[in-house]
Amino acid sequence: PVPGGPFLMGSQSDHAGRDEHPVHVVTLTGYCLDEQEVTAAAFARWLRSSGRTAVGEDLRSMSADGVVEPGREKHPAEGVTHQEAQDFCLAAGKTLPTEAQWEKAARGGCELGDDPHACDPGDLRPYPWGSGVPSCDRANHQTTAEGFPRLCVSDTVEVGTGDRGVGPYGHRHLSGNVWEVVADFWHPGIYGQGEPRVDPAGPGGGE
Repeated sequence: PVPGGPFLMGSQSDHAGRDEHPVHVVTLTGYCLDEQEVTAAAFARWLRSSGRTAVGEDLRSMSADGVVEPGREKHPAEGVTHQEAQDFCLAAGKTLPTEAQWEKAARGGCELGDDPHACDPGDLRPYPWGSGVPSCDRANHQTTAEGFPRLCVSDTVEVGTGDRGVGPYGHRHLSGNVWEVVADFWHPGIYGQGEPRVDPAGPGGGE
């Protein structure tokens, strides 16, 4: 579960894109988000049970008809389409999170800063674990800590690993490993407009 309440959405980092400005307060109703990524094995089982053939052009770890490569069962599902991700969730009685829901799970709410009753600069955590510099034991990413950029590992890591990178509500790999699909996508006419924002959602069909 992710508790309801306000959080700071957006980023002030020099590395942030234009689509991450301005930082603004968003209030969400409480919700639940799976603790970890969907495994290749779970997605493949759904493909077989639903009689579907995957259509993603970058599908990995399995064949289009749901046969997982040996040793890849616990790696995250990759290369699925947005529609497949939506349908997978619906078949399990769930939904994809909105961008705002995903970001609050990754950052935490306004209870984490200096004042637990208000949004303050301490609540603008840049990473799920806080403000500490990313390291390979916190996130599977491309590190620049030692000279030229290099990958922590030239692959994904298994779902459920990485205890030091756990987010404020217990979720794993919300930084690094693979991109997560969300229910909506950013739109300049919606993002950051008209505060206060409560349970916002952009147009459907993005990631």
